[in-house]
Amino acid sequence: MFKFDFLYYFRDKEETDDDNPEPIDLSKSHRIECVDKDNKFFIVLDVDDRIFEFYSDILGERDKWFEALKNARRTAKEYSLSV
Repeated sequence: MFKFDFLYYFRDKEETDDDNPEPIDLSKSHRIECVDKDNKFFIVLDVDDRIFEFYSDILGERDKWFEALKNARRTAKEYSLSV
């Protein structure tokens, strides 16, 4: 079951036999930023003791994902503070 304001990603089948998504609690993120390097456009998401990097070859695509993650992160933080 999926939870509100969590980011889910699925591991590549070659990495593990586990097909379950790994949830990332956006309310526990410390930093989200855009980075450009080596002609790739990255989003860096720092959550607890892990850093996730997502990249795209297309700047506009990266920017849309960044806005969506930034808004979901803000909502998750507001929700966790109100409880």
